[in-house]
Amino acid sequence: GGEGRRDGVRQACAEVAAGWRFAPHPGGEEPSLEQLWRERRGRCLELARLLVWRLRARGVPARFVLGYVLERSPRGAVRQRHAWVAHHDGARWRQIDPGAPDRPSAALFATAWGPWHDLLMPVRATGPAGLSGVAATWSTQVTAV
Repeated sequence: GGEGRRDGVRQACAEVAAGWRFAPHPGGEEPSLEQLWRERRGRCLELARLLVWRLRARGVPARFVLGYVLERSPRGAVRQRHAWVAHHDGARWRQIDPGAPDRPSAALFATAWGPWHDLLMPVRATGPAGLSGVAATWSTQVTAV
């Protein structure tokens, strides 16, 4: 059922994030999924790639999402480019951020999603409070794996 699938998604997220170091991958080349799994190092982009891979291996429909995360600070709202994952729970798509799985999905503002990070489609979405009226774009260089 839906509850078991959600538990499986949380477990996969914990497995992927365990021991993860947020640091750019050296060398400039995009690491393979197997290399990411072994080295446990990268940015949110690599962590999301890894979670999509692991969820699909468990039979959970998953897609890669790019956009912005809205975080509140003493100086006000801060928008940062970000990558995360959406998974289908059998009824609808739900968002999960493997680097911060307890982050509310209302803080995530998607600008593009797709089956993989190099096959993205722009989306129009209502952003979280504080992002209305903002034109959001994502720019990154990715290569096929």
